[in-house]
Amino acid sequence: MSNRMKAASAVVALAIAGGVAWGVASADQGIGIALMEGEPRVPADTPAEWVTYADAVVVARVTAERDTISVSEAESDENGGYQPREVTLSVVSVIWKNELLPNATTPIPPTLTLQASGALVEDGQATPAAIEGSPRLAIDHTYIMPIGKFASSGTWEIINSTAVLPYDDGTVGIGEWEGSASRTLSPSDLEAGSVAVKALGGTAATVSQTLSSAKPVDGVEIVGDPDSRWQQVVARNDASTEPDPLPSGSETPGDDSTVVPDTE
Repeated sequence: MSNRMKAASAVVALAIAGGVAWGVASADQGIGIALMEGEPRVPADTPAEWVTYADAVVVARVTAERDTISVSEAESDENGGYQPREVTLSVVSVIWKNELLPNATTPIPPTLTLQASGALVEDGQATPAAIEGSPRLAIDHTYIMPIGKFASSGTWEIINSTAVLPYDDGTVGIGEWEGSASRTLSPSDLEAGSVAVKALGGTAATVSQTLSSAKPVDGVEIVGDPDSRWQQVVARNDASTEPDPLPSGSETPGDDSTVVPDTE
């Protein structure tokens, strides 16, 4: 028998820890975690993407958590069976800052309060949830995470939940993952070419060194917040798919265009 089972059927579309969760993949019977598919807010796999969209990268430890609404509130039509959660993290160290930003000297707060994956609620029962391919952010676990200060909220947030690296025992790839308290990741768990793969088995210094030699994504000006940097790429891609303009002097026939009769 498979160790996976179908979880609650509710479909959610919620901003969670740097990504948007869309629906439920499955729940692990062993650890009781509902895995949700996610759509990241900004891309953050490769070193180039980290140094383009992150304002800073920190080592942080989760010290507290709280559900922001009750189970009964979660089951309302408004919340669609989802119970949000906030976590409090103590910043252990800042291992990289985006020196290309005008506000690069802005200090990182010693404590961060962030949105994290919450729980799916059905028939009064809450099942803890995690975005597939990322940590859930659990108390007493340590992580390396790229963060940014977003204009929409005015607060520090994780730029992409799947970029968060487990960092227990001072080793990249060891720790909480998808709600499982103790995992040792392998390259097959991660995106090829990602910061995670390049730093796997290393330390925070490995991540810092990887980023120090990386160049931003071509054509992106490092200004504004992470969303505005990503929008530069979106706008450029949209422009590249527009139809080519008509040659100079040509006209597009309209309703009043003249039809020349066949003279044969």
